[in-house]
Amino acid sequence: MLATMLRPALERLHRSVTSSIARGVTIGLLGAIAMLLAALVSHDHRQLESAVTRAAAHDRPHDVVIDVSRHAAGDRVVELIGLARGERVIAIDDRPATSDEVVDAWRLTAPGQFLDLTVAGVSTPRRVLLLVHP
Repeated sequence: MLATMLRPALERLHRSVTSSIARGVTIGLLGAIAMLLAALVSHDHRQLESAVTRAAAHDRPHDVVIDVSRHAAGDRVVELIGLARGERVIAIDDRPATSDEVVDAWRLTAPGQFLDLTVAGVSTPRRVLLLVHP
């Protein structure tokens, strides 16, 4: 008799606990997803602020390798090269070219490929190698 009376109360308690656990897990998962998305957006903004990581090349200290995300850079590739006052692009992949042609060459360079630029100006010519990813 006591078991019969307690059975509905125990079933309600079980449903309540199960529901609370499921709700907690769901909220936890949604929180984790929100944190991952926030980290991803924050990472994209940092990429936009400095969309390149520069590393000195082996042969000459003024040559640079620039690791560029196409998504972060958009068509602002000329800004990312870091041309100093008086500098200009004189070659793309060792073929004579101008700074104006860099954006067109950038658009044609697929992720996983690189764009080799020669920059000249006040100082000696230097190489800028753009490694492109999505």
